[in-house]
Amino acid sequence: MGIKWKAESLSLRQWFSRTWIPEYKRRVWAYRFRFRLLVNTNNGLERQNKVLKYTYLEYVKNNAVSSENFGRRYQTCIPDFLRSRPPIFLKHCMQKMKAALAIDDVKKVKETGSRYQVRNQSDNKKTFEVVLDNSKGMPSCECHDWNRTLMPCKHICAVLQSPDVTWG
Repeated sequence: MGIKWKAESLSLRQWFSRTWIPEYKRRVWAYRFRFRLLVNTNNGLERQNKVLKYTYLEYVKNNAVSSENFGRRYQTCIPDFLRSRPPIFLKHCMQKMKAALAIDDVKKVKETGSRYQVRNQSDNKKTFEVVLDNSKGMPSCECHDWNRTLMPCKHICAVLQSPDVTWG
């Protein structure tokens, strides 16, 4: 019964032939966009190669662990605890450690051994609390940089560079 109305309706068949069928390219692009199938080449192997080259290998480059065991030699200025870390993390920490050299006001909070107050460089009235060992054994800081990236900020690096601090 459902097929019968399609065969009997001449106006529907004409509309379908003139309007719907000629617009197949637009429907295909809408379908591709909806499901994120944005392949712009007719050679699938070429497209897969491009995806591999620019996404997977970029991920590996940024997240692979570097190691001296595989022929990579570190500069002598890189601390031992940063060796065998992903390159992005290593670069970030080295920048923050350099910025932390300018911070000279690190005070230990009396009641616990892992809490420190670090004075803000731009606003001397403001301090950030750095916790080296929270309940999960991870460091944390109150600053915006730590909350945004969850990577060591200059305040954490300043605490770690203090001579009386041991952690780990």
